[in-house]
Amino acid sequence: MRRRRHVWTFAVAFHVLMSAGAAALAEPLPAESPGAHDPRAAEKAQARELVFRAADAMMADRFVEAEALFAAAWQLDKAYDIAGNLGHVELTNKKPREAAEHLRFCLLSLPVSESPEQQKRIKARFDEARSQVAALRIHVSEQGAEVRIDGRSVGTAPLALEVFADPGKRIVSAELEGFEVLQITVNAEKGGSHEISLDLKRVGEVRPFVVSQAGAASSERDKRGNGPEKVRAMPPPPPRPVPVAEKSDLGVLVGGGVATAVLVGTGSVLWGVKDHTLNEVDSIERALERAHGPDACVP
Repeated sequence: MRRRRHVWTFAVAFHVLMSAGAAALAEPLPAESPGAHDPRAAEKAQARELVFRAADAMMADRFVEAEALFAAAWQLDKAYDIAGNLGHVELTNKKPREAAEHLRFCLLSLPVSESPEQQKRIKARFDEARSQVAALRIHVSEQGAEVRIDGRSVGTAPLALEVFADPGKRIVSAELEGFEVLQITVNAEKGGSHEISLDLKRVGEVRPFVVSQAGAASSERDKRGNGPEKVRAMPPPPPRPVPVAEKSDLGVLVGGGVATAVLVGTGSVLWGVKDHTLNEVDSIERALERAHGPDACVP
């Protein structure tokens, strides 16, 4: 059984490598070859050397070393075969988020010349990684804003693809010069999809507050079916306004030469009473009780 796993790993790694012409790249380029004038030819050749070393490490079950070598090759050459091998090893090393990103790149860049069997093999590995992470589709109101998840930059708006995130509570933020930094917390579900809208506000901008039943940040399922969770960042509610006295049925009571406005109604508050004696306050209360019953002055 252990030998069979070696053979399967070998097939995944080298089927991709050979389909990209890795053996040819290992040889010196002829002078007349168009690749000889490629300014990145040296970097690509170095990347292929790292790939072969990574494959040797993978065959020896040194998957941590293989991942590091594939990652170094990826930094030199963003090729689909390197991405596929890197994602394969990352998933083996229990890094599904990174694996999903690289395997998706491989699938999107896979040439049509690849066999259906190879496509299915890579797709199966991607599906395995995707089932272990959350997918966030992030919409930002301002183009060019940098989007981060837990402080890690995931690109600038607009983001064309979903962003993969580890399950759990994640902090999603967007920032752009001249705008206030906006961040929200999202409960990323394993295997789930979430749709997030970030509405940036210019520094110093004052907006009318719109009451939302969901509170500061609303989250709801798509009512049309089992769609992605929608999360929208909302501004914090403003301070509660100070109540303004309304004109009462009693109008204005005058006592001791000082005009006193009275607010009458359920749960009313007596406004404007000052510099009165206790007798003057008692006379006001009796007037209220005569007009509105004994509960008129009960807070």
